[in-house]
Amino acid sequence: MKDFESQREYDDYLEVVEDLIFNLSEGINEEETQNTIRKNRLENQELIRANQAKKADEDRMALENLVLEERKHRLRLEELRRHDLLEEEERKSGVLLAPFSYHFACSKQHLLTSPIRSGFARFILLRVFTNC
Repeated sequence: MKDFESQREYDDYLEVVEDLIFNLSEGINEEETQNTIRKNRLENQELIRANQAKKADEDRMALENLVLEERKHRLRLEELRRHDLLEEEERKSGVLLAPFSYHFACSKQHLLTSPIRSGFARFILLRVFTNC
């Protein structure tokens, strides 16, 4: 639609395309229809090339984005696996091995309900951050 100046021009184009397809599929004026297609292809050669190049660029960008997202996802999975392994070692040994993530807060309630799994780490944070 953006290659046309108006909706009417676009509708006219669609009608011509429908007529060409109908003529080819029904065997009506085949030679004339083929000539019309060749003529249109030659007249719009630059626009066709520009659109093909634009489509190729869009496809390349989409592929690059997919690869980037997959790489981010893979790195996040590796990070979670490492964290799970360290957490399992902590659980088995009773010693805090992994750096833990938490949100800083100045309320005892927030610290008590925060997602820190190690009781010792929660105790230390309570001691440090309740005096904010």
